[in-house]
Amino acid sequence: MPQPVASAEEAAAAYARDGLFWMRDVLSNSELQDLRAAAATHFYEVLRMLMVKQVLSADDEECDVPTSIRYAEVVGRDGGRFDCRHGVYSVR
Repeated sequence: MPQPVASAEEAAAAYARDGLFWMRDVLSNSELQDLRAAAATHFYEVLRMLMVKQVLSADDEECDVPTSIRYAEVVGRDGGRFDCRHGVYSVR
């Protein structure tokens, strides 16, 4: 697991080395909650549209939308269910 960085220079070095970096205490708890709420709003809008497309594609044989929805964060399952990777936060 990467160690937290404390400066922009350390972040740049960690990103160049590992492709990611981790900073602690950059945002306040209220800022984090605002960002999480905004991300959830957008995520649920996307999920709603995926569900609509799945229903429309099931009803319309000529629809060009695939019946199987598969993205990195959302995978369509049988019975109109979705597996979603969203909202998992791990803080140490």
